[in-house]
Amino acid sequence: MFDVTFSALLSAVLAAVPAGAGVHTVPILMYHMLGNAPDDAGDHDCMGKGSCRRRADHCPVPGGGVSGPGMVVAYDEFKWQMEYLRSHGWRGRTLDEIFSARPDLRPRDVVITFDDGYADNFEAFGLLREHEMKAVLFMVSDNADCQGRLSAEQLREMDAGGFRVEDHSKTHNDRFTLGTEAEQTEEYGASKKALEALLGRPVEFAAYPYGKYNVATPAVMRSLGYKASFIIGGRVADVDGDRQLVPRFRVSDRAGFLYALCEGLSAAAGKKASNCAAP
Repeated sequence: MFDVTFSALLSAVLAAVPAGAGVHTVPILMYHMLGNAPDDAGDHDCMGKGSCRRRADHCPVPGGGVSGPGMVVAYDEFKWQMEYLRSHGWRGRTLDEIFSARPDLRPRDVVITFDDGYADNFEAFGLLREHEMKAVLFMVSDNADCQGRLSAEQLREMDAGGFRVEDHSKTHNDRFTLGTEAEQTEEYGASKKALEALLGRPVEFAAYPYGKYNVATPAVMRSLGYKASFIIGGRVADVDGDRQLVPRFRVSDRAGFLYALCEGLSAAAGKKASNCAAP
C-alpha cells in the first residue's frame, strides 16, 4: 500500500510541472554498500556483507570509511529501486551532463552516486548496466586494490562503462580534509592526480568525506579545478547554486529513496514545500 500511495503522489507532483518549463534541479542519491546489515547492529567496523568477514584494519587507509547498518542497502532492495526508476521513466545522469553549459534537465532525471569504493559496488555496476542507468562513484584514491575495495582494473572498467569514477579524497581522513588550506590542497590534489593517472582522463568532481568541509574547502576545490563538489544535505541539488556545496540524499531504505524522488519532482514543479513525507 505504501508504494502504491507514494507512486500516486509522485504522479500528482509530476503533473504539476508546467509544460516546457526549464528544470534546474535534480535529486542526487548517495549509497555506500550493497548486501545485508551486519549481524550485530552495534558493530560499526563491518566492511563486508552479512557477518563481519572483513575488518576495517585490513585496509591501510586511516579513516577509510567503516560501515554501520545505515550505510548498507540490501541488494534486492537496490535492485527494486533501480527497476522502479526505469519502469517509471527516470533517467540516470552523469555529473558531466548535469553540470554542462546546457544541462537539458527534465523532471525525472536523477544522479545515482556511491561513496568510498567498496568491492560490492561492482555488483551495482552490473545491475545499473542491465537497467541502462548511468551512475557516479566517489573513490578514495588510496583504497584502490585494498582488501574489500575495488581494484584498479574494476575502476577502469566501471568508468568506461557508464559508472564514472570521481574523487573522494586521498585518505578519507578528516585530519587533512578538514585541515588548513595547504593540507586540503595536498590531500585533494594528490587524489585528483592519482585518479587521473588511473583513468587516463581529467577528474573534475569530488565528494567531501562524511559530507564535511570547512570555510577553506570551497576555494581549495575551485583552485584545483573541480567543477562541483558534494556534501550530504538531504535536499535537492540546484545546478545554479553553489557548485562546491552541492547536496545529496543519503539512501538507506525504500522510504528515503521515494522521498528523494518526490522532493525532486516537487522542486522541478517550483514548489518550495512539497507534500513529501520525510522518512
